[in-house]
Amino acid sequence: MKRRTKHGIISALVLILLFSPSGCSSRKLEYHGNLGYDLSNIDYEEVVFNIYHSNTEQHTWEKLTEFLCSPEKGHYADIRLEGSENRITAIVEDNYVAEENDIETFYTEDINSYEFAINGFQGTLNGFQTFEIEDTDEEQYYRLYPVTNDSGISYSRDLSLNTPYDEEEVNLDNILITMTIE
Repeated sequence: MKRRTKHGIISALVLILLFSPSGCSSRKLEYHGNLGYDLSNIDYEEVVFNIYHSNTEQHTWEKLTEFLCSPEKGHYADIRLEGSENRITAIVEDNYVAEENDIETFYTEDINSYEFAINGFQGTLNGFQTFEIEDTDEEQYYRLYPVTNDSGISYSRDLSLNTPYDEEEVNLDNILITMTIE
């Protein structure tokens, strides 16, 4: 009889670990173009966007700023970068869609912004790398922007906040945006 009880308890613990939201598996969130990630089906209090750059003497990631926001249900938080001569501006957005008479209208409200000087930058951002976001409370890579005056884009394969990046100085700078869902 003791064996059955132990076996039943072990089976119950395994099932709890497999189906527990705090287990190892996490759910990927859906990105909606021009809106942001859909957070409507997860529990959160706020979203934190961290902005880093790698153009320091050691080529390590240096945190520039962070943005906190709490999108209401049906709204999406997103972040965009805009370039101008010798400058990059990061802007956090609150986006939503309103439907009236079968017509959808997209709305964007800029919540906050941060300007960063990059000497010699001509002002055109040629693209970025996007990462998948999961329903987890860990800091996750959101977007990586190589800042260059060339038309080509160069990404390093090894991306870690704890190791040097772009040591060959291929780009003028690199902007990494991370996201934490709290």
